[in-house]
Amino acid sequence: MEIYNQIDDVFSLLSIMLVFSIMFNSLIIEKTSNILNTQKHRGDNENKKRIGTVQRFFAMQVIPMAIVNIAICYINMPLFIKILKEMNISLLNFDIKITSFVFIFIFLLVFVVISIYQIFIIVMKIKDLKKK
Repeated sequence: MEIYNQIDDVFSLLSIMLVFSIMFNSLIIEKTSNILNTQKHRGDNENKKRIGTVQRFFAMQVIPMAIVNIAICYINMPLFIKILKEMNISLLNFDIKITSFVFIFIFLLVFVVISIYQIFIIVMKIKDLKKK
């Protein structure tokens, strides 16, 4: 019964966090694709501006969003592990709250993986733009 009380407490906050996380991640993914399409130019000044733009985007949007995604996952990890340890997994007899929490947590894990992948891709893009 203790798990049910914890899920009730966490569920509303988690749903609000998930809405904002989806909204901000979709904006960042769109901007990331635009940045990845930028090409290296021969002009040194133009290239420095592009590198500065990519670095600002990286520092001001990608890193903070990755930290938020990791923090949300980290905060909910103990409850997720507790649910996995204590509950039976059954396809025919399941509790909707617990199942919803597990699916939302897995969704958040996907956001963490996407955030780490974005960090890796943008770091590689910055290195590529800095090559002469």
